[in-house]
Amino acid sequence: CWGWHRCESIIGTLFDFFARNDLANLRNEESRGSPAFLQHLDGEVDLELAHEDRCFQILLKIIAAGLRKMRQHYPEKKIRDIIWRLMPNHGRFLPKDKAIRQEDLDALRNHHDLLCTLYWASSPRCRPKASAIQALVDVENSHREACHITIRAWLNLVKFQLSTQEEALEPFAEWICILLKQVINQHGAARFEMEEQVKAAESHNAYVISRSLLESTIAKNQLQIEGILSDALLSLTVAVDAAQSQEAAKTLFTSEVSRVIDIFSPTTSRTSKVIEQALDAIKSFCKKSAIDECRQIANSSNNDSQEYGDWSFFDETRIDQSSDVVALHLENHFQEPMRQFRSNYFGADIAPADTVLTKAIDVEIAMAKVFVQNGSKTWSDYVGQYGPESWSFLRNTEQTRKFGCYYMARLVETDQAVYKDSKFVFLSTWLNSLAEREALIKYQHLLTSALLNAAPHDPILQNLPFSPKAGRLDITFTKFVERRTLLISCILSNIQETVKQGWRDGNSSTSTLRSEFKEMLKSLMNTMKHNYQEVDQGQNARGAYVDFVHRVVELLQQYTSAICPIDRFFTASSAFPLPATDPTYVVSQLKSYGLRLEDLKTLKQLAVFIQSVSERAAVDGQQDYLIRQLHAAMSNTIHHDRDGKENLAMFLINEIFPAYIDSAFKTASGWLLATPILQAIRRFFAELLQEINGADAESIKSVLSMITGYTTSIYNLLELLISEPRHLDQPKTLKTLAECYSTITAVLPVLDYLSLLSKAERNSRCRVDCFKSFAVSTANLLLEPNDANTAPLDLLPFDLDDDRRLPPNEVRTFAAKELAEALNQNWICHGDNYYVLRGQVRREVVVDVGLWEEEKAGLMAEFERFFGVLARMTVLGGSEDEDYGSGVGEGKPDVEGLDSGSLVF
Repeated sequence: CWGWHRCESIIGTLFDFFARNDLANLRNEESRGSPAFLQHLDGEVDLELAHEDRCFQILLKIIAAGLRKMRQHYPEKKIRDIIWRLMPNHGRFLPKDKAIRQEDLDALRNHHDLLCTLYWASSPRCRPKASAIQALVDVENSHREACHITIRAWLNLVKFQLSTQEEALEPFAEWICILLKQVINQHGAARFEMEEQVKAAESHNAYVISRSLLESTIAKNQLQIEGILSDALLSLTVAVDAAQSQEAAKTLFTSEVSRVIDIFSPTTSRTSKVIEQALDAIKSFCKKSAIDECRQIANSSNNDSQEYGDWSFFDETRIDQSSDVVALHLENHFQEPMRQFRSNYFGADIAPADTVLTKAIDVEIAMAKVFVQNGSKTWSDYVGQYGPESWSFLRNTEQTRKFGCYYMARLVETDQAVYKDSKFVFLSTWLNSLAEREALIKYQHLLTSALLNAAPHDPILQNLPFSPKAGRLDITFTKFVERRTLLISCILSNIQETVKQGWRDGNSSTSTLRSEFKEMLKSLMNTMKHNYQEVDQGQNARGAYVDFVHRVVELLQQYTSAICPIDRFFTASSAFPLPATDPTYVVSQLKSYGLRLEDLKTLKQLAVFIQSVSERAAVDGQQDYLIRQLHAAMSNTIHHDRDGKENLAMFLINEIFPAYIDSAFKTASGWLLATPILQAIRRFFAELLQEINGADAESIKSVLSMITGYTTSIYNLLELLISEPRHLDQPKTLKTLAECYSTITAVLPVLDYLSLLSKAERNSRCRVDCFKSFAVSTANLLLEPNDANTAPLDLLPFDLDDDRRLPPNEVRTFAAKELAEALNQNWICHGDNYYVLRGQVRREVVVDVGLWEEEKAGLMAEFERFFGVLARMTVLGGSEDEDYGSGVGEGKPDVEGLDSGSLVF
C-alpha cells in the first residue's frame, strides 16, 4: 500500500527521466501495451506492482497512487500545478503514409496512458482536458495504429467518466463525433483521391491502370480505414452499454453512426463487419429507452416475474413519454437512415451477408419497440400491408422472402400481443413461408416456435408435430425440415375443424372466419404457383418442389376444399405437371369426404364420386391406379371416434362397396367395376392387423362389425351362384370369385386375432365354415363337371346374428340404385365385348380376363391359399368336428374327400 503522501519530488524525478527520452520505454525493453488498470478505471483499480510490469507502467502506478494520496493533503491549486508539471509537450506525429517504428508507437501509447492516469487520479477541476488527449492524434493524417491508441484512450476515460455520475460527457461526445466524421470522410476520400490520381496519370499518357487494379488498390486503402471505424464503433457500443441514464447514452451516441450505415454498398461483403458493429451500437442505444429503465425498476421491486411479453404493469407506472429522449433521438437521426438502409439491403439484387440482414432486423425491431412504447408508433405500422415500416413495403427479393420469417418471429417475441392484434397476417405469412422452396427455408422454425409460444391455445396451433420442453418450444431447423409436410397437414386439419366447430356451435362469426381462412388458402396456392413458375421457367420440371406441391395440394383437397376450391392451375392446367399415380387427386378427395361423414348430403356425394371414378378408370384402362388410390384412401384410418362416428374405410366397406359386390353377378358388366374394389379391399385387409388397437374394446367391436358386414356381402354374392350355378361357366365369374376369396383369405388373420380378444369365436367359425363349404363344393364341381356323383354347390347358412335381416340404410340404398341405373342404361355387353354409352357415343372398354381354364386355375390357387392360411390360424384353424349350431355340423363338407391329386389343401 502506498503510504508516501508528499511524493511529488520523486514522481517529478522519474517523470523527467522518461520525458528526456520522449516517454519511450527503456532500451531493449519488450513492449507489453498499456497497463491493465487503465481498462478498469470505472471499477476497482489495482495499483499493486506485478512481475510483468514495464518501467513506464510502474511509473504510471506510482503517479496514480501518489496523486490519490496527495489529494488528501494538498490544496487543489498545488494538485493542479503537479498535474501541469507532469504533462509533457506534444510534438509527436505518426503519418499514415510512412512506415512506423515500434518505439515511436510505444511512446505515443505511453503519452496517452500518462494523461489517462492523470485524468483518473486527479480531482475533477484539476484534470487534463479531454481535448488535450484528443489532440495527440490527428485522425485524418495519422497512422491507423495511432488512431487505435486514441480510441482506446477515449473508451477508458469515458467509462470512468460514466461511473462518476458527473455531467461532463460533452467533450467525450465531441471527441468521438469528430473522430467518426473524420474517418468516414477519409473513407470516401480514399476512393476520390485514388481515382483523381489515375485520371491525372492517364491524362499525361504516363500509364493506364486497369479497373480491377484500381478497385483492389482502393479496397486495400479503405480496409485500413474500416479497421479504425470498426474499433471506434465497438468502443462506442461499450460506452453506451455502460451509460446508466438515457441522457448520458444520448449525449455519447452521435448521429454520425447513421452515416456509417449509409456509405457502404450492400454488395461489398468486405464492409459487413463495420455495418454489423454500427447496427450493434444502435441496438445498444435502443436498450436505454425510458421504459426499459422503468421495466428494470418494476422487476427489481416485484419478485413475481411478469408473463413474457406482458406490459400490463406499465399501466400502473406513470411515465412521461415525451421525456424519452432515446425515442426522440432515434426518430430525429436514425429512423429515416435505417429505413433507407433496410430498403437498400433487402432490395439488393445480390444478397448481402446473412449476419448483416439479421442484425438489421434486430435493430428494426428494437427501434420499433422504443417507438411503440413511446406512443409514436403502433405495431400495426410494422405488421400491416401499407406504410414505410411494414415488411410488405419492401421490394420482393430473395432476401425479403428468406428473412420475412425472422422479422415476424422477432416481432412476436418482442410483444406477444402483436399476434393477437394481427393474427391472420401472421398465420398467412407463416403458412406461405411453409410452402417456400428448400433454398428459401431458413428461419421458418423460429417463426413456428414464436407463434406456438405466443398462442399455445390457439385452435389453429393445436396438435402440431412438436413437443414443448419446460413449457416452451424451441424447434430446430432440422426437425422443422423433417416435419414440414406434416406440419402443413396439421394446420389445414385445424382450419377445417375450426370452421366445422364454428358451424356446429352456431357462432355468428364463423362466416367471417371462413372468409379469412379462404384468403389465407388462396395466398398459399398463389405462393406455390409463383415458386413453381420461378423454378420451372416454362419447362415441365418434376423436381423435389413439384413433389412437395403435389403433397400440399392433396392436403388442401383433403381438408380445406370445402372452404377454398383448389386453384385449377394445380388440377387442370397444362402448365403444371399432375401427379403420375393420382392426376385427379382421387385419394385426397376421398379423404376429404372421410372428414364429413356425419352429413347425409356428403355421403350421397361420396357414393356418386366412387361410381364416377370407378367408371372412368374402367373406360380409360386405369383400374390399377384406382386400386392404389382406394387402398391409399382407406389406409391408416381405423380408429375409434369418441363420438361413435365411422371412419372412411369402415363406411366404404359397410355402405358403398356392397352395392358393387352385389352387382357383380346381377348384371353383365357389374364385375368390371367390382374387381378393382375387391382388390383394394384385399390390400386393406392385408394391413389391417397392424392398425388395430387390441387394448381398445370399442375399436375391436367396430372392426368386427365391419368384417361381419363385409362377409355378409360376400355371402349374398355366393348365394346367387347357388341359385344360378350356370354363371360358373363364364371366365369373368371365376375371376370375380377368385377376387372375393382373396379378400376372405386376407381377413382371416384379423378375424383370428379378434376372436382371441372377444367373444366372437362362434360367429367367426360359422362364417369361415360357410366359405369352406362353398370352396370345397365349387372345387369339386369345377374339377369333375361331368361326374353325376358330384355334389351341387353348397353354402352353409349364417345362423348366428344374421345381420342380413337388418334393413339397408339410406346411403347403401342410394348407392345401389345409382349403380344399377348406370349399369343398366350405360353399359352394354355383346359376347365378350363391353361398351359404355356417353350420350350418343359408344366407347369400347378393354377387359382383362383369361380363358375359362386359366381363370379356373386362378380360382383353384386362391382356394389353396385360403385353406393354407386357415390351417395356420390359432382359433379358426382348430378342429372341424366342433358343433357350431344345430343342424350345421351334419351339413359340413368333407374337405378331405377331394381328389388330392387335383386339389391339395
